[in-house]
Amino acid sequence: MILTLNLECLDQNIVKFYEQDSNKSLIQDALIHGYKIVNSSTYGLNFDNSNQDSIKKINILSTENSHLSQQIQDLESQILNLQTKQNLQIQENSQKLITQFNLQKIEQEDYYSKRETEKRTLFDTLLLCSQQQKTQELDDYKSQISNLNQQILLIKDSERNHYELKIHELQNKLDERNSIYSNSSKKGAEGENNIELVLNSLLPNAIINDTHTQSRSGDIRIELQGIQILYENKNFTNNVPKRDIDKFIRDVSESDVNCGIMCSENSGIANRNDLDIEILDGKPMIYLHNTKDNVDKIKIAIIILVNILQNNLELDTSMIQKIKDLVKETEEINKIYNSQKKHLNLMGEQNDKLVIHTRTIKYRLEEIISKCENSEFDERKQKCQHCSKFFMDLDKHIKKNHL
Repeated sequence: MILTLNLECLDQNIVKFYEQDSNKSLIQDALIHGYKIVNSSTYGLNFDNSNQDSIKKINILSTENSHLSQQIQDLESQILNLQTKQNLQIQENSQKLITQFNLQKIEQEDYYSKRETEKRTLFDTLLLCSQQQKTQELDDYKSQISNLNQQILLIKDSERNHYELKIHELQNKLDERNSIYSNSSKKGAEGENNIELVLNSLLPNAIINDTHTQSRSGDIRIELQGIQILYENKNFTNNVPKRDIDKFIRDVSESDVNCGIMCSENSGIANRNDLDIEILDGKPMIYLHNTKDNVDKIKIAIIILVNILQNNLELDTSMIQKIKDLVKETEEINKIYNSQKKHLNLMGEQNDKLVIHTRTIKYRLEEIISKCENSEFDERKQKCQHCSKFFMDLDKHIKKNHL
């Protein structure tokens, strides 16, 4: 016989027990014992007793549940009371804290207000003291400036008086010189004597000889640092003509001099610019215009020639142009100064500026001349950072000596 049962409603352990094939003998025993229990005379009694016990237990549990519910209600009531008390206590404490905070806030505001008042008072006091001190210092500075201005005025007056005397002396000498130059018979001899004096003044360490009586030797022979210079001086009203220029070039070429200078005291030179340089058979020659107005050009030209020959320098047109520009500027300054010297009392401030400007130009000229005298100077040369010397080909020098 095959018995089919729906076991899903039973306990899972019972279901597993009946599903295992290994439990067939046990299942058979269980069915037999179950049958005996169900068909016994005490099975119904036991079932009734079990129900009565369950009812009693349910009643007891119900009673206990009622007691517990009552206890829960009591506890909830107590909790509510405690929460109410706690909230009241919190509110009371919060109010106390707020009151205390407000009091502290007021105290802090009063304290900071006092501090700010004290700071403001202290700041105002310090500011007043500082203002008074600065005012005193300003007054002292004003007093010092006033004293310095007085000293400057005194120095200016002293300088003005000094230069007025100098100008007066120069004016007298100029009048004497004009009177000499107005006499044509004295003009030539005086010009030669004058240029020799000028050269001796400009070149105190040079040997200067009058050679105007010697053929093809120019007016004056200058020897400076071993360099022989033929000096030709012209005192013409008009520009020096071509025939005199050709004679000068021939004298330089055929004599034993190293170089030559042609100067025109009161005019230009035909087909030549001021400070133009020519080289013939390795002998450089310089042409100078209006040297009477600016004798410093003569010294500059001599220094240029000496440096070219001593250092075997190539002509640097940019350097010559710079010197030309500076010479022209000094000539303009001298013209302005000469035109204003009779009105020195009215033009004192302008003359002071011109003197300062002239000194600046002189310094720049001396700087350029100093560079020319330095054998290492050449704008095309570069300075070596290792040995501080100048070289035309700096890369080659570094590779050869420093790498």
